[in-house]
Amino acid sequence: MTTGLVPDATTILAGRIVPFVTISNGTATLPVSGGTIIDRMAIDAEALVLRPDGSGYVGDEYAAAIYHFNAAKSIDGVILPPPAAQPHSPVGVLKYSSEISNVNGRRGNQGMEGVALSPDGGTLFGLMQSATIQDSGSGNQGRLNARLFVYNVSSQAIPAAPVAEYVLRLPIFNDTGAGAPNRTGAQSEIIALDNTHLLVLSRDGNGKGTTSALAPVFKSVLLVDLSGATDISKLNDGAYDREGGDITPSGTTLAAGITPVSYVEAVNLLNATQLAKYGLNLNPGINADQNSISEKWEGMALVPVKEPGSPNDYFLFVANDNDFIGSATKMSNLAGSGITTIDAVSQNGLPVKNDTMFLAFRLTITGLAR
Repeated sequence: MTTGLVPDATTILAGRIVPFVTISNGTATLPVSGGTIIDRMAIDAEALVLRPDGSGYVGDEYAAAIYHFNAAKSIDGVILPPPAAQPHSPVGVLKYSSEISNVNGRRGNQGMEGVALSPDGGTLFGLMQSATIQDSGSGNQGRLNARLFVYNVSSQAIPAAPVAEYVLRLPIFNDTGAGAPNRTGAQSEIIALDNTHLLVLSRDGNGKGTTSALAPVFKSVLLVDLSGATDISKLNDGAYDREGGDITPSGTTLAAGITPVSYVEAVNLLNATQLAKYGLNLNPGINADQNSISEKWEGMALVPVKEPGSPNDYFLFVANDNDFIGSATKMSNLAGSGITTIDAVSQNGLPVKNDTMFLAFRLTITGLAR
């Protein structure tokens, strides 16, 4: 059994240490006292990959891991990242709770956010949401050096270690729309176009679902190219992958000899002219209405266009996370009783539902196998 509740312990799965919940008060936070014993493995699922046979992979925030499930939908193995990405507190002790400040490894709720499988099914990609603690500089804008792990799954579904590891320097910006960068555009989803090219969804935290007076300023899909980047797992005798391994010895500057992956902006989700065609707007969260762009865009899917004369055209669907903000959202508590969530509140006091929404784009991408 699994749960999304915050882990307070660990257990063993397929010989690996993974997050576990022994007791909970039924909320997202650890129980202050008392609570219900539930004894479940904890997974904060943030990514999903399906194979044609029904098996697949789930990306997890807590362990910064990738779980494999078989065609019967049973978890049968786990791919842990190198120790440098695993959360420790204190040094040498794995601590998977997202409610504490780790001394190294993944930040709270900044684990394995993006997972993708190459079209040929042989390469698995796992991208951290943002930089590990030791790879960061000061401020939110210092979290840009995200690690990308590459696994060979052509003959083994659950490999023990990555075959390559790269650095993606995420976009940084000012969330007011002007001035020096004060935020990192943490990534929320990836799609593998082939073995060396990815689509990466990167965004700010502004929009419907927040109470901020700041309007959305950055939500984009990046086209990432791995060719020419440095495989950091092959450097310094593997030192960068050991616990506390730091690829940024000075602020956010990468160590000598490390070339990050390159990228260009492929799609700007905040093109006001295009959004206006469908009655959508970029109001700040505090002024949001039903047609405002929400804060969290976290899902992507790429589908070929089945149309004569358009062999290189695809539909890119981008979906938001409504973050349980909306009175139409239903959940169950630990006792099995129903829970109804609440609407967001706009500036004028009227409730605003943060509905699930899909944006659809038509792209032309050459060189892909159909």
